[in-house]
Amino acid sequence: MKKSDITRSRILEVATRLFATQGYSATGFRQIARDSEVSLNTITYHFGSKDLLYREAISIVAERHLANADYYSDVPEGGFSAPQDAANALGRIVRRMARASLLPENRWEMGFIMRALMDGRQDEVNGILERIHAAEDGLLRIVKTAPNPLSDRDFRFWQRQLRAQLLFFASSHVSVCMEFGLQEYTPEFVDEIANNIAANCALAIQLPKPA
Repeated sequence: MKKSDITRSRILEVATRLFATQGYSATGFRQIARDSEVSLNTITYHFGSKDLLYREAISIVAERHLANADYYSDVPEGGFSAPQDAANALGRIVRRMARASLLPENRWEMGFIMRALMDGRQDEVNGILERIHAAEDGLLRIVKTAPNPLSDRDFRFWQRQLRAQLLFFASSHVSVCMEFGLQEYTPEFVDEIANNIAANCALAIQLPKPA
């Protein structure tokens, strides 16, 4: 990798962490430059402006965590004919979502997405929502082939309840770790969380417990 590419990647990584923890307005070019150990001119050369840097950071993080292919590529276009197959696919999807949002190395990036939505910058919000809506298609295919298929409106509530459960464990990780005697979320514990969430979601649409 070229030195300029390494510098660009470092700036992007530092800026993303700052945007995630502080928000757009509270994060300045000078702080990004200082923490990246580069000059302001270097940041301007690579990204042009804070706005463009923010947009690229959101695009990369959102694509990594919300892209349809990442979570739903193994869901057939027409859904599943066997309820257990649908339940197992739901379980796999929830585990992938949980690992992407709850594991320590990923949690700050999911926090960035949530903060970006709360910051309310319309272009960025629209870009994230487009990815979320594309990702929902895989879940919708599962729900439509369940024994108790949901209406589109009920699906929205069901899907948001799923995300709310993941968000709870993401935002309450300190207290959850204390309750379960953990220093940090482990991959095994994250999978246990996901399995419980998936079982609850499957029950709501009369699917068997995911394997």
